[in-house]
Amino acid sequence: MGSLPLPPARRILFAATSLFLCPLLLLALLEVTLRVAGYGHPTDFAIRKSGADKKDVWVPNPYFIKRFLPAEMPPGMIPHQIPFRLGDKKAPGTVRVYLVGESAAYGFPDPAFGMARFLEILLSRQYAGARFEVVNAAISGLNSNAFLPMAQCILKDLSPDLLVLFVGNNEVVGPYGALSPVGHDPAAVRLHEALAASRTGQLVKRLRRALYFWRHKAPGALGKSTEALMQATELPASDPRLADIHRLFSQNISDILFSAHRAGVGVVLGVPGCNLADIAPMASVHGPRLGREEVEAFDRAMAKAAKFAAQDNPREAAVFFQEAVSLDPDHAEAHYQLGKSLVSMGEYPRALSELKAARDADALRFRMDSAGLSMLRKAAGPGVVLADTEKEIEAASPHGIPGAGWFFDHVHMRVLGNYLAACSIMAAAKALLPEAVRKKEDQGKLATMEECLAALPFTGWDRLQQARVAEKSLGGLIDRRTSDLKTRLTFIQQEVRNLAFAGEPLAMERARKAYEEVLSRPGASWMAHEKYAELLLHGLKDSAGAAAEATRVLGEVDSWNSRSILSAVEKSRVPPTTPGGLGDPGIH
Repeated sequence: MGSLPLPPARRILFAATSLFLCPLLLLALLEVTLRVAGYGHPTDFAIRKSGADKKDVWVPNPYFIKRFLPAEMPPGMIPHQIPFRLGDKKAPGTVRVYLVGESAAYGFPDPAFGMARFLEILLSRQYAGARFEVVNAAISGLNSNAFLPMAQCILKDLSPDLLVLFVGNNEVVGPYGALSPVGHDPAAVRLHEALAASRTGQLVKRLRRALYFWRHKAPGALGKSTEALMQATELPASDPRLADIHRLFSQNISDILFSAHRAGVGVVLGVPGCNLADIAPMASVHGPRLGREEVEAFDRAMAKAAKFAAQDNPREAAVFFQEAVSLDPDHAEAHYQLGKSLVSMGEYPRALSELKAARDADALRFRMDSAGLSMLRKAAGPGVVLADTEKEIEAASPHGIPGAGWFFDHVHMRVLGNYLAACSIMAAAKALLPEAVRKKEDQGKLATMEECLAALPFTGWDRLQQARVAEKSLGGLIDRRTSDLKTRLTFIQQEVRNLAFAGEPLAMERARKAYEEVLSRPGASWMAHEKYAELLLHGLKDSAGAAAEATRVLGEVDSWNSRSILSAVEKSRVPPTTPGGLGDPGIH
């Protein structure tokens, strides 16, 4: 006797279930097969390795970065992590601080002189007798979608006493920003990120990457494609995706703070500043409601304003720039040029307002806008203290408008900016430090800028190298379309010429003595040894000395830069890249 046929409703349910479960089972089988075969890599921020003394240590995982970068990312633009080697257990009395952020926190153009280095010196001098480890976990090009799993790994495995977040500039241009393949719902983003981290996801990404570079193997094709990707990240203020990205950023920050609270770790939440006075918007887009006639009127107003500006008549120029802004409040360049005219007229409060409006309207969003800054300020609460670097830099700037005196470009700070940011973070961190450490404050004092520079050390040679890297980076995709590129390039080229004396023999000998004095002290940073190796190799042409210093560094951490120094020594030639240590001009 044959079985009865299934009712139509059950047949439909069975077919739908099969269509859903079969692909899942196949994917699960593929994932298991890849893992058994040893394909792929773990993708956590840090991985445990056996050290030279057979003790387990934690080191950065290079595959963490690749987990978040698009398959189309050119090899030369993949950022480097700053190496570290941390024991499972801290030495007694050690306070371990982690700095999490993008390239501004990383310390571009050279993290050896970034805010993390200043922070370690400041804390050690202020709380004499306490031992601080400041780990620079910042990575160029990433954003809060990557910093959430990074922070969770740090909190779970790496014994933090304090977490410093200095984030926000890459939310639109970084992972799951304007080019997000799954939108900006937190659940969708985290599901996609988890799938991408799987062995199957790694295989798919590898195949996509191979196909992409095969299709763009013609000369110049890759550069054009990279520029097209950059243009695709442009997001006008009127685009509804911007509000979605802000909400995702807010959720990520909330989840990091919740994880820290649950782990009993205090958080300093930095509010990053940016260059307002001396960098034009990177992309200006007309508002969506402008018709052809309004655009023509806007262009006429901008042309008249430019004519008066060229005649050094800022008052008349401001009249027409204001007309352009009234016609199109979404146009970043109009706000910027109005702000510059107001600066020339001495109307500084209005100028600051217009320059901030230009930043907020800039469609290529490499600077955090007012909405994001407001979210950070509102996130402070129990166990979370604000370090408002933006306001402190404004307060210390001429007429309250930050510019090239603080920044090399849009967000990357000079040593003065890194010192101020570190001071702000240290002041905020006081309430979060262990009580035994806080009691030591009276035994120390605030290190001055000059004392910090001597302790790094930061010599004329280092200042020259920073200027050279900053000059080289101005040719990149980010700055190429700014209206003031020629002016900024002239400025940094003049700075390089003014610092040329630092490359003369007498000045380099002074730099040698400064490094030897610092390195003779107990506990000298591996970064100081690496910078000394660069000076010996590139400046003093002492290959043997450079090799000895680089070898010493590699005994502490696995630094790609020290390995390149050794490679150059072995080949008896200087590497083709501009000396600049761990600075990574490829992606910000």
